[in-house]
Amino acid sequence: MITKIVTSKSTENKTVELQNMLGLSTKAAVLRIALAYSLKSGTKLKKDFCLSSDGAAYSTQTVFSDKLQIVENMILVHEEGELSDNEINLCVNYYIENGIDKLFAKNALLHNKEKFIKYLLEARF
Repeated sequence: MITKIVTSKSTENKTVELQNMLGLSTKAAVLRIALAYSLKSGTKLKKDFCLSSDGAAYSTQTVFSDKLQIVENMILVHEEGELSDNEINLCVNYYIENGIDKLFAKNALLHNKEKFIKYLLEARF
């Protein structure tokens, strides 16, 4: 079972910007949205992904509360196979980083808070 999520400095900066732009009370909310968005996009873990820890560390309890087992099961289904705890940890971190990057790029493309929020609401997570 994973216990923490680490982000790169770049992801942390984008997370803060998305949090402020969306008016969310916590960065954990942005991380949850990013994970769902990345999984929905169909992206698979890149084998060359390296965890970077120069950003921030979050407790999985803070981000997922008592839903961590559900998140781990979503990852297993998405990856279509058995994974070790280390591999699940890598996947969770990857999908959050990937989702933040995609959300940040989509927001930059739309140039409009209302359009971005509408896009998120229609994304059907």
